[in-house]
Amino acid sequence: MSAIAVRPGLYYCDIDGAYVFLDLDAQRYFLLGSAAAGRFQRFLDGVMADDDLDWLIGNRLLCQPESAPPIDRNHMVAEAAVSTMDEALPRADAILTLQIILAHRAAERWLRRSPLKALLQDLRAGRDSAATAWGQTGGQKEPSLGLSRITAAFRASERISNSIDQCLPRGIALYTLLQRQGFTPNLVIGVTIPFTAHCWVQVGDRVVSDSLDRVRPFTPILAL
Repeated sequence: MSAIAVRPGLYYCDIDGAYVFLDLDAQRYFLLGSAAAGRFQRFLDGVMADDDLDWLIGNRLLCQPESAPPIDRNHMVAEAAVSTMDEALPRADAILTLQIILAHRAAERWLRRSPLKALLQDLRAGRDSAATAWGQTGGQKEPSLGLSRITAAFRASERISNSIDQCLPRGIALYTLLQRQGFTPNLVIGVTIPFTAHCWVQVGDRVVSDSLDRVRPFTPILAL
């Protein structure tokens, strides 16, 4: 039998035995029912029957892997342990705050004209280009600003720019700024049951965009 894998563009997480999926091609989330979740669990365990395979392929959960790799497999992020938002922060720098607001507005425009899958591919390409450039110069760029200064500006920007239901564009703005400053951030999308979704930014196991209590209820489903 040819190799079988989760379809590229499809991301999932396990929340107490329930499987939530994010389909980037269709730009939707969905939850597997108990019978379907059992089929998918047997695939993960390597014990699926032929009818499991037929069902999972027929419903486009599995496929033969394509030559092009998916964006990134899920679960590739450290568990959040601390948050810069929970610590004492310095006075926000006005210029840095303005940069975050402008980056937020640029991310909003980007999201309006591009599907999420294409946007994530662009972010990944930018990340990989930066990593290549650092490798050619003998190592990663040293961060020019501290996380506390960036977090203080990010928090201050909430009071000026609309932050309600803006976790994704604000997360993209912070992610790109951190990358430009020499950090290696993760843009994380997490979900809960009953269903809610949230996007946040981490550097290692340190949350930068939110308090630790804000992200703890969420299980990561995709991390860039």
